[in-house]
Amino acid sequence: MDSYKNGFPLAKIYFYSIFFIPVVFYRYLICRNEYQKKSFSYAFDGFCIAYASKIILKNYLREISPKKIIIANQLSCYHRSLANTAKNLGIETIYIQHASVTENFSDLNVFSSALLEGEDSLMKYQLNGTANSNLYLIGMPKFDQFFDKIKQSELVKTIGVCTNGTDDFDAYVELINNLHQSFPEIELIIRPHPSDRRKSAWFDLAMKNNAKFSDVKEVESFKFFESTSLIIAGDSNIHLEAGLLNIPSIYFDSSKKNIDWYGFVKNKLAHYADDAAHVLAQINHFSINLLETRSRAKFYVETVNTKFDGKSSVLASLIIQGNHYSYNFKIETDQFGNTIFRVI
Repeated sequence: MDSYKNGFPLAKIYFYSIFFIPVVFYRYLICRNEYQKKSFSYAFDGFCIAYASKIILKNYLREISPKKIIIANQLSCYHRSLANTAKNLGIETIYIQHASVTENFSDLNVFSSALLEGEDSLMKYQLNGTANSNLYLIGMPKFDQFFDKIKQSELVKTIGVCTNGTDDFDAYVELINNLHQSFPEIELIIRPHPSDRRKSAWFDLAMKNNAKFSDVKEVESFKFFESTSLIIAGDSNIHLEAGLLNIPSIYFDSSKKNIDWYGFVKNKLAHYADDAAHVLAQINHFSINLLETRSRAKFYVETVNTKFDGKSSVLASLIIQGNHYSYNFKIETDQFGNTIFRVI
Protein backbone atom coordinates (compact mmCIF):
# COMPACT_ATOMS: atom_id res chain seq x y z
CA MET A 1 0.00 0.00 0.00
CA ASP A 2 1.16 3.54 -0.71
CA SER A 3 1.22 5.78 2.33
CA TYR A 4 0.96 9.09 0.43
CA LYS A 5 -2.17 11.22 0.48
CA ASN A 6 -4.42 10.85 -2.57
CA GLY A 7 -2.93 7.37 -3.01
CA PHE A 8 0.15 8.54 -4.92
CA PRO A 9 1.36 5.27 -6.51
CA LEU A 10 4.96 5.39 -5.29
CA ALA A 11 5.16 1.64 -4.59
CA LYS A 12 3.90 0.84 -8.11
CA ILE A 13 6.42 3.22 -9.65
CA TYR A 14 9.28 1.56 -7.76
CA PHE A 15 8.09 -1.90 -8.73
CA TYR A 16 7.68 -1.16 -12.43
CA SER A 17 10.97 0.75 -12.55
CA ILE A 18 12.76 -2.62 -12.15
CA PHE A 19 11.60 -3.65 -15.62
CA PHE A 20 13.29 -0.60 -17.16
CA ILE A 21 16.77 -1.42 -15.85
CA PRO A 22 17.74 -3.14 -19.17
CA VAL A 23 16.34 -0.18 -21.14
CA VAL A 24 18.36 2.41 -19.22
CA PHE A 25 21.47 0.23 -19.31
CA TYR A 26 21.15 -0.11 -23.09
CA ARG A 27 20.77 3.65 -23.47
CA TYR A 28 23.87 4.10 -21.34
CA LEU A 29 25.88 1.74 -23.54
CA ILE A 30 24.93 3.38 -26.85
CA CYS A 31 25.17 6.96 -25.56
CA ARG A 32 27.94 8.97 -27.24
CA ASN A 33 27.35 12.27 -25.46
CA GLU A 34 29.82 12.43 -22.57
CA TYR A 35 27.60 14.62 -20.38
CA GLN A 36 24.51 12.46 -20.92
CA LYS A 37 26.54 9.32 -20.27
CA LYS A 38 27.61 10.74 -16.91
CA SER A 39 23.95 11.52 -16.20
CA PHE A 40 22.98 7.89 -16.79
CA SER A 41 25.78 6.78 -14.51
CA TYR A 42 25.03 9.30 -11.76
CA ALA A 43 21.23 8.91 -11.67
CA PHE A 44 20.63 5.44 -13.12
CA ASP A 45 17.75 4.76 -10.72
CA GLY A 46 16.17 8.12 -11.56
CA PHE A 47 15.93 7.22 -15.24
CA CYS A 48 14.26 3.91 -14.38
CA ILE A 49 11.79 5.69 -12.11
CA ALA A 50 11.05 8.29 -14.80
CA TYR A 51 10.17 5.58 -17.34
CA ALA A 52 7.85 3.85 -14.88
CA SER A 53 6.29 7.16 -13.81
CA LYS A 54 5.34 7.99 -17.38
CA ILE A 55 3.13 4.91 -17.47
CA ILE A 56 1.78 4.81 -13.90
CA LEU A 57 1.12 8.53 -13.39
CA LYS A 58 -1.01 8.86 -16.52
CA ASN A 59 -3.62 6.48 -15.09
CA TYR A 60 -3.27 7.96 -11.62
CA LEU A 61 -3.96 11.54 -12.77
CA ARG A 62 -6.88 10.44 -14.91
CA GLU A 63 -8.33 8.71 -11.86
CA ILE A 64 -8.09 11.63 -9.42
CA SER A 65 -8.65 14.28 -12.15
CA PRO A 66 -7.02 17.30 -10.41
CA LYS A 67 -7.79 20.82 -11.62
CA LYS A 68 -4.30 22.06 -10.78
CA ILE A 69 -1.08 20.64 -9.40
CA ILE A 70 1.32 22.70 -7.24
CA ILE A 71 4.94 21.52 -7.31
CA ALA A 72 7.79 22.91 -5.18
CA ASN A 73 10.66 20.79 -6.50
CA GLN A 74 11.71 21.00 -10.13
CA LEU A 75 14.77 18.76 -9.91
CA SER A 76 13.68 15.37 -8.60
CA CYS A 77 12.60 12.70 -11.09
CA TYR A 78 9.31 12.24 -9.19
CA HIS A 79 8.23 15.86 -9.51
CA ARG A 80 9.41 16.35 -13.08
CA SER A 81 7.67 13.15 -14.18
CA LEU A 82 4.49 14.32 -12.50
CA ALA A 83 4.67 17.76 -14.12
CA ASN A 84 5.45 16.32 -17.55
CA THR A 85 2.59 13.80 -17.39
CA ALA A 86 0.18 16.48 -16.20
CA LYS A 87 1.22 18.79 -19.04
CA ASN A 88 0.59 16.05 -21.61
CA LEU A 89 -2.88 15.53 -20.12
CA GLY A 90 -3.66 19.25 -20.22
CA ILE A 91 -3.62 19.67 -16.43
CA GLU A 92 -2.34 23.02 -15.17
CA THR A 93 0.88 22.76 -13.15
CA ILE A 94 2.22 25.60 -11.04
CA TYR A 95 5.82 25.62 -9.83
CA ILE A 96 6.52 27.48 -6.59
CA GLN A 97 10.15 28.20 -5.76
CA HIS A 98 11.25 26.88 -2.37
CA ALA A 99 14.95 27.86 -2.27
CA SER A 100 17.53 29.88 -4.19
CA VAL A 101 18.52 28.62 -7.65
CA THR A 102 21.70 28.49 -9.70
CA GLU A 103 22.53 28.84 -13.38
CA ASN A 104 22.68 25.04 -13.62
CA PHE A 105 19.00 24.49 -12.84
CA SER A 106 16.84 23.20 -15.67
CA ASP A 107 14.25 25.40 -17.39
CA LEU A 108 10.61 25.66 -16.29
CA ASN A 109 9.02 24.75 -19.61
CA VAL A 110 7.41 21.61 -18.18
CA PHE A 111 5.21 23.83 -15.95
CA SER A 112 2.21 25.95 -16.92
CA SER A 113 3.39 28.87 -14.79
CA ALA A 114 5.88 29.60 -12.01
CA LEU A 115 5.85 31.60 -8.78
CA LEU A 116 9.39 32.91 -8.34
CA GLU A 117 10.93 34.81 -5.46
CA GLY A 118 12.62 37.63 -7.35
CA GLU A 119 14.90 39.06 -10.01
CA ASP A 120 17.78 36.70 -9.34
CA SER A 121 15.78 33.53 -10.03
CA LEU A 122 14.04 35.18 -12.99
CA MET A 123 17.34 36.02 -14.69
CA LYS A 124 18.72 32.53 -14.15
CA TYR A 125 15.63 30.82 -15.55
CA GLN A 126 15.63 33.14 -18.55
CA LEU A 127 19.24 32.17 -19.29
CA ASN A 128 18.41 28.50 -18.74
CA GLY A 129 15.91 28.48 -21.61
CA THR A 130 12.53 29.11 -19.95
CA ALA A 131 10.21 30.44 -22.66
CA ASN A 132 6.54 31.26 -23.27
CA SER A 133 5.67 30.94 -19.58
CA ASN A 134 3.82 33.04 -17.01
CA LEU A 135 6.39 34.03 -14.39
CA TYR A 136 5.17 35.71 -11.21
CA LEU A 137 7.66 37.41 -8.88
CA ILE A 138 5.93 37.00 -5.50
CA GLY A 139 8.68 36.96 -2.88
CA MET A 140 9.17 34.20 -0.31
CA PRO A 141 5.90 32.87 1.18
CA LYS A 142 7.61 30.89 3.96
CA PHE A 143 9.03 34.16 5.31
CA ASP A 144 5.62 35.76 5.90
CA GLN A 145 5.09 34.33 9.38
CA PHE A 146 8.40 35.82 10.51
CA PHE A 147 7.86 39.30 9.10
CA ASP A 148 7.38 40.74 12.59
CA LYS A 149 10.72 39.23 13.67
CA ILE A 150 12.86 41.55 11.52
CA LYS A 151 15.77 42.73 13.66
CA GLN A 152 16.93 46.26 14.21
CA SER A 153 20.60 47.20 14.33
CA GLU A 154 22.24 45.65 17.38
CA LEU A 155 25.57 44.47 18.79
CA VAL A 156 26.88 41.06 17.78
CA LYS A 157 25.95 38.84 20.72
CA THR A 158 25.40 35.45 19.09
CA ILE A 159 26.98 33.95 15.96
CA GLY A 160 25.35 31.10 14.08
CA VAL A 161 27.80 28.92 12.15
CA CYS A 162 25.86 27.01 9.48
CA THR A 163 27.68 24.26 7.59
CA ASN A 164 26.94 21.84 4.75
CA GLY A 165 28.32 18.55 3.52
CA THR A 166 30.77 20.16 1.06
CA ASP A 167 32.48 22.39 3.63
CA ASP A 168 36.07 21.70 4.67
CA PHE A 169 35.75 20.38 8.23
CA ASP A 170 39.33 21.24 9.25
CA ALA A 171 38.87 24.85 8.14
CA TYR A 172 35.80 25.10 10.34
CA VAL A 173 37.65 23.54 13.28
CA GLU A 174 40.22 26.32 13.00
CA LEU A 175 37.47 28.91 12.62
CA ILE A 176 35.47 27.75 15.65
CA ASN A 177 38.59 27.57 17.81
CA ASN A 178 39.55 31.13 16.82
CA LEU A 179 36.04 32.45 17.40
CA HIS A 180 35.90 30.86 20.84
CA GLN A 181 39.30 32.28 21.85
CA SER A 182 38.90 35.73 20.28
CA PHE A 183 35.30 36.43 21.29
CA PRO A 184 34.65 34.57 24.57
CA GLU A 185 31.74 36.93 25.30
CA ILE A 186 29.93 36.00 22.06
CA GLU A 187 27.78 32.87 22.07
CA LEU A 188 28.39 30.40 19.23
CA ILE A 189 25.79 28.08 17.71
CA ILE A 190 26.83 25.36 15.26
CA ARG A 191 24.10 24.24 12.85
CA PRO A 192 25.01 21.62 10.20
CA HIS A 193 22.89 20.98 7.13
CA PRO A 194 20.62 17.90 7.39
CA SER A 195 22.42 16.25 4.45
CA ASP A 196 25.78 16.53 6.21
CA ARG A 197 26.72 13.07 7.49
CA ARG A 198 29.22 14.52 9.96
CA LYS A 199 26.56 15.54 12.46
CA SER A 200 28.27 13.81 15.40
CA ALA A 201 31.59 15.46 14.51
CA TRP A 202 29.97 18.90 14.43
CA PHE A 203 28.28 18.15 17.77
CA ASP A 204 31.62 17.18 19.34
CA LEU A 205 33.22 20.34 17.95
CA ALA A 206 30.47 22.42 19.55
CA MET A 207 30.92 20.74 22.93
CA LYS A 208 34.72 21.24 22.86
CA ASN A 209 34.29 24.97 22.29
CA ASN A 210 31.45 25.56 24.73
CA ALA A 211 29.13 26.29 21.79
CA LYS A 212 25.48 25.38 21.38
CA PHE A 213 24.34 22.84 18.79
CA SER A 214 21.25 23.48 16.65
CA ASP A 215 19.57 20.42 15.09
CA VAL A 216 17.96 21.36 11.76
CA LYS A 217 15.39 18.61 12.16
CA GLU A 218 14.21 20.05 15.47
CA VAL A 219 14.57 23.82 15.01
CA GLU A 220 13.20 25.56 11.87
CA SER A 221 15.61 28.06 10.30
CA PHE A 222 13.64 31.20 11.02
CA LYS A 223 13.21 30.09 14.64
CA PHE A 224 16.95 29.58 14.78
CA PHE A 225 17.44 33.17 13.62
CA GLU A 226 15.60 34.55 16.65
CA SER A 227 18.67 33.81 18.78
CA THR A 228 21.38 34.92 16.30
CA SER A 229 22.75 38.32 15.35
CA LEU A 230 25.32 37.21 12.73
CA ILE A 231 25.53 34.19 10.40
CA ILE A 232 28.64 32.45 9.04
CA ALA A 233 28.05 29.92 6.23
CA GLY A 234 29.36 28.67 2.90
CA ASP A 235 27.17 28.02 -0.13
CA SER A 236 23.79 28.01 1.54
CA ASN A 237 20.39 29.62 1.08
CA ILE A 238 20.58 30.57 4.75
CA HIS A 239 22.36 33.82 3.77
CA LEU A 240 19.18 35.00 2.06
CA GLU A 241 16.89 33.89 4.88
CA ALA A 242 19.10 35.75 7.36
CA GLY A 243 19.17 38.84 5.16
CA LEU A 244 15.38 39.02 5.11
CA LEU A 245 15.48 39.33 8.88
CA ASN A 246 18.17 42.04 8.65
CA ILE A 247 20.82 39.69 10.01
CA PRO A 248 24.22 40.17 8.30
CA SER A 249 26.17 37.15 7.15
CA ILE A 250 29.71 36.16 6.23
CA TYR A 251 30.32 33.80 3.31
CA PHE A 252 33.09 31.56 4.61
CA ASP A 253 34.95 30.10 1.64
CA SER A 254 36.46 27.11 3.46
CA SER A 255 37.75 25.55 0.21
CA LYS A 256 39.17 28.87 -1.07
CA LYS A 257 37.58 28.27 -4.48
CA ASN A 258 35.31 31.35 -4.46
CA ILE A 259 32.40 29.44 -6.02
CA ASP A 260 29.70 31.74 -4.62
CA TRP A 261 27.03 29.30 -5.85
CA TYR A 262 24.05 31.65 -5.47
CA GLY A 263 25.86 34.93 -6.10
CA PHE A 264 25.33 36.21 -2.56
CA VAL A 265 28.82 37.74 -2.42
CA LYS A 266 28.64 39.03 -5.98
CA ASN A 267 25.36 40.79 -5.22
CA LYS A 268 26.66 42.11 -1.87
CA LEU A 269 24.18 40.24 0.29
CA ALA A 270 26.97 38.40 2.15
CA HIS A 271 30.50 39.48 3.12
CA TYR A 272 33.40 37.35 1.90
CA ALA A 273 36.08 35.64 4.00
CA ASP A 274 38.35 32.72 3.09
CA ASP A 275 40.13 32.00 6.39
CA ALA A 276 39.66 32.41 10.14
CA ALA A 277 41.65 35.67 10.32
CA HIS A 278 39.50 37.21 7.61
CA VAL A 279 36.33 36.17 9.46
CA LEU A 280 37.58 37.74 12.69
CA ALA A 281 38.31 40.99 10.85
CA GLN A 282 34.78 41.01 9.41
CA ILE A 283 33.26 40.45 12.86
CA ASN A 284 35.26 43.35 14.29
CA HIS A 285 33.82 45.44 11.46
CA PHE A 286 30.30 44.49 12.54
CA SER A 287 30.94 44.77 16.28
CA ILE A 288 30.05 48.44 16.61
CA ASN A 289 26.67 48.20 14.88
CA LEU A 290 25.20 45.78 12.39
CA LEU A 291 24.72 47.13 8.88
CA GLU A 292 21.36 47.57 7.18
CA THR A 293 21.23 44.22 5.42
CA ARG A 294 17.62 43.70 4.44
CA SER A 295 17.52 46.08 1.48
CA ARG A 296 20.26 44.01 -0.17
CA ALA A 297 17.90 41.01 -0.25
CA LYS A 298 15.50 42.73 -2.67
CA PHE A 299 17.36 41.42 -5.71
CA TYR A 300 16.40 37.94 -4.53
CA VAL A 301 12.99 38.67 -2.99
CA GLU A 302 10.80 40.98 -5.07
CA THR A 303 8.38 42.00 -2.31
CA VAL A 304 10.98 43.59 0.00
CA ASN A 305 9.89 47.17 0.78
CA THR A 306 6.62 46.87 -1.17
CA LYS A 307 3.02 46.70 0.02
CA PHE A 308 3.25 42.90 -0.23
CA ASP A 309 6.29 42.67 2.05
CA GLY A 310 5.42 39.80 4.38
CA LYS A 311 2.35 38.92 2.31
CA SER A 312 3.79 36.64 -0.38
CA SER A 313 1.53 33.78 0.64
CA VAL A 314 -1.48 36.02 -0.07
CA LEU A 315 -0.17 36.64 -3.59
CA ALA A 316 0.52 32.94 -4.11
CA SER A 317 -3.00 32.04 -3.00
CA LEU A 318 -4.59 34.59 -5.34
CA ILE A 319 -2.56 33.37 -8.32
CA ILE A 320 -3.25 29.70 -7.63
CA GLN A 321 -6.96 30.44 -7.37
CA GLY A 322 -6.84 32.44 -10.61
CA ASN A 323 -7.75 35.72 -8.87
CA HIS A 324 -4.43 37.52 -8.98
CA TYR A 325 -5.90 40.86 -10.14
CA SER A 326 -3.64 42.51 -12.67
CA TYR A 327 -3.62 45.83 -10.79
CA ASN A 328 -1.25 44.25 -8.23
CA PHE A 329 1.34 43.72 -10.93
CA LYS A 330 3.31 45.48 -13.60
CA ILE A 331 3.13 43.11 -16.58
CA GLU A 332 5.80 42.85 -19.26
CA THR A 333 6.98 40.39 -21.90
CA ASP A 334 10.64 39.40 -22.28
CA GLN A 335 12.56 38.40 -25.42
CA PHE A 336 11.80 34.72 -24.76
CA GLY A 337 8.04 35.17 -24.86
CA ASN A 338 7.63 34.93 -21.09
CA THR A 339 4.99 37.10 -19.44
CA ILE A 340 6.50 38.53 -16.28
CA PHE A 341 4.38 39.81 -13.38
CA ARG A 342 6.15 42.17 -10.96
CA VAL A 343 4.47 43.48 -7.82
CA ILE A 344 3.72 47.19 -7.82
